[in-house]
Amino acid sequence: SSSGQSTTWDAGIDSTTNVSWRVLALALHDTTLFVGGRFATIRGAVRRQLAAVSAISGALLPWDAGVERLPDFILDGGPRITGLVLQDSTLYTAGSFKVIGGKSRQGLAALDIVTAQATSWDPRALGDPATGATFTAVLISGDTLFAAGEFDSLGGGPRSYVAALSTGTGERFSWDPRPNLGVSTLSLSGGSLFAGGGFTSIGPWVSRSNLAAFDSRTGLVTDWAPEADYLVHDLIVQGNTVYIGGSFSYVGGQPRAGLAALDAMTG
Repeated sequence: SSSGQSTTWDAGIDSTTNVSWRVLALALHDTTLFVGGRFATIRGAVRRQLAAVSAISGALLPWDAGVERLPDFILDGGPRITGLVLQDSTLYTAGSFKVIGGKSRQGLAALDIVTAQATSWDPRALGDPATGATFTAVLISGDTLFAAGEFDSLGGGPRSYVAALSTGTGERFSWDPRPNLGVSTLSLSGGSLFAGGGFTSIGPWVSRSNLAAFDSRTGLVTDWAPEADYLVHDLIVQGNTVYIGGSFSYVGGQPRAGLAALDAMTG
């Protein structure tokens, strides 16, 4: 439709007491739409944080990964799914959880899109004793999975805010750009990985305010430095343009309130 009006399609996520019904991540496979976020039920059926619905009718599908995080603290935003990415028959899932697909996994897991069971892929994420490791973004390039979040260890490597893992073994690559604070969003274009968040420096004290670009092979920070004056929550790269959204008011040398388009080469 070219009207911009809502269609009759409705997945029917329920509003339930003490639960903020938010959808934070989507992934589409054929006619199945995987939906992640912070919700508890869909049309009265329990689907905590993750569900599969028909992209045609909106009907809830039997697929259920059984996401759990107990005790269910809410002060940090509660258990949630914040990132979904598909590769072949595997749904890589990022968020804040401790059990998913019948297995113990902290914040990062690989699920079978047919059975909803966790695969043998185990990145061995460990984090806060109460909430576990928490991830905010995930993307895949070839045999590499890039993940952003807060964790004490991941894939055999120590604490960081963004890391690269093997999609085959779950082991962590030496790639390590080392932002000093959290990364909220990632986008890949060519050989550059663009990141947004709340950090102020990269690697060995290279100043970067809330936006940066890394070499996707080496992890070294590039010269791209738009310097947003506050948090960047989301970004996407299209051609030579980086579109960003967040809580900033000034970026790339210009006043921009919360939404901006940046040159991917010059910033």
